[in-house]
Amino acid sequence: MEKLINHYVAYHIYLLSTLFPKNAEEKFPGITRMKKTLFQSTESEPDIKSPEFKENYKELFVKFNEEYGKYGKVLKEETITALFSQIH
Repeated sequence: MEKLINHYVAYHIYLLSTLFPKNAEEKFPGITRMKKTLFQSTESEPDIKSPEFKENYKELFVKFNEEYGKYGKVLKEETITALFSQIH
């Protein structure tokens, strides 16, 4: 779960920094909290630029979906594939 959260947070910070390079932290004060989450984590920060990032993130998401989806809504494989096709 921690790895999934770290991938999500790292990618979210990356997207906001890319979209708003000059004032991302001013526009989105939650970024500071997200960076603290990564800093306090026992996991190392995932490398967004790594070719394996997308596959690792998807794999973690699938495991989470299989284990915890039953408590909410299990996503179909096609839906997950469509979601992760948006990550470049």
